[in-house]
Amino acid sequence: MTNNVPALAGEVWIRKARALLLPSPFYALDPAGEPVRAERLRKYLAQCFHRCGVAVLDESEEDQKARQQAANDGYEAEVHFRAHVQQKQSASVSLKHPLSAEQQADPYVHLESGQVQEDFEKFLRELPQIDSDLSSFVRNLWFAVMTAQGVKHSLSRVPGSVLMPDHSVLAHRSLTAALHGARERDQAALLYLHVGPVQSFIQAARRTDDLWTSSFTIAFLTDIAVETVAKLVGPDALVFPDLAQLPLAQKRLFQQVVEPESLTHSSLANKLLAIVPLSHAAKIAEAATTAVHAEWKTMACAAKQELTRAGKANSDLWAKWDEQISSHLDMDVVIQPWPQDKSKLSKLITDSGLELPYGPLPVDAVDRNEEDPNKQVGVFYGTLFNHSHRLMAAHRRAQTPQSAAGDSRPKCVQCVRREQMGPIAVLGSQGLEIAVGAHANVGRVVPLVGQAPGHRHAPAQHAQAVGPVREVGKG
Repeated sequence: MTNNVPALAGEVWIRKARALLLPSPFYALDPAGEPVRAERLRKYLAQCFHRCGVAVLDESEEDQKARQQAANDGYEAEVHFRAHVQQKQSASVSLKHPLSAEQQADPYVHLESGQVQEDFEKFLRELPQIDSDLSSFVRNLWFAVMTAQGVKHSLSRVPGSVLMPDHSVLAHRSLTAALHGARERDQAALLYLHVGPVQSFIQAARRTDDLWTSSFTIAFLTDIAVETVAKLVGPDALVFPDLAQLPLAQKRLFQQVVEPESLTHSSLANKLLAIVPLSHAAKIAEAATTAVHAEWKTMACAAKQELTRAGKANSDLWAKWDEQISSHLDMDVVIQPWPQDKSKLSKLITDSGLELPYGPLPVDAVDRNEEDPNKQVGVFYGTLFNHSHRLMAAHRRAQTPQSAAGDSRPKCVQCVRREQMGPIAVLGSQGLEIAVGAHANVGRVVPLVGQAPGHRHAPAQHAQAVGPVREVGKG
């Protein structure tokens, strides 16, 4: 248990591991040889589970169907086609660029005799063999699969299917594992977390070096949140960023050797999106934000010690320093349920005032512009994410910046610098709440319990409830 977050059950990690490997990534390229490959992968998983001290039964028929459903929903989330159509992939299908649709060089356009089997043997040899515990094994398994290299080419160049030529099979496996794991006796949810502020760092910059430092600081703090989520629910849960391609995560999370210079190129936005179990979502968000605050205070403590050593500050300044450090960061969290039941999902969308998504269309109906009334769970992903993104933006526009402890005057919501004028006794926090509520177009902002000022936790189901936005930190 970490930061009061219940540890995921062993069954969840087992489901994730199976979703990553079964069927093998080579299934669509060589269906005839898949039974042998799948059996070898099952034996490999059984041996690894045993080494982790876990007694595991064979995958039940119910779990197999659930895994296939997660795979189908993953396809539908990425393409506008029905997932259960026949997916026989010919060797002529090649990966396309997701923006330009230009065909990329495909290592399997001209299959050589034995090439798939040769690549599978190399793939199997490079999978992790020994780990201290089940969760650690699955995290390392994910990294090995996501960075898998064939004998001649990377498996990331293999398309997911004929229906998904601009997404690799590996990206689809990661999404499938996240969904399959989150649905173990639970409901999946999108966890959207934003780390800030950004503008105040830019405003404070006086040199180009200051801009780089502030950018890296926010990126590193975001990485702390990302690592926390990955450790709690697995790296497969992260929709973005892609941890397999992130040098900071490669070194800190997967203990890989990376170029030291690459660690200074964060290439990381100040937000993350993850697919997590709904019942754990709030605790996971709380653990991530707590870790970010702890790291920020560690940075501030190091700077404070250096300033003291250099004789650049005196003790009279430290009280205000600590106040400003404790209230500087602000983090927003949106938790958006993703029900697996179609009727509940449709009701959630319509009750939020959103339009139901179109499709997915059967392959033979694409050219006829036919609509499919039988909505599938996977195609709701785009609507749910857009809803979450707009909710996050609305909350950030409507936010009331928190003054440092000891400051009695609220800050301007536009520039974040000017303070309220007039007697505080007349224009106190109640007047502020009314003023903000008059312009609010989103639901209440609910602070994460027990956190420092600067946290706002916005359950997505409250998006249409118009009302006052409470000052952060108030009850």
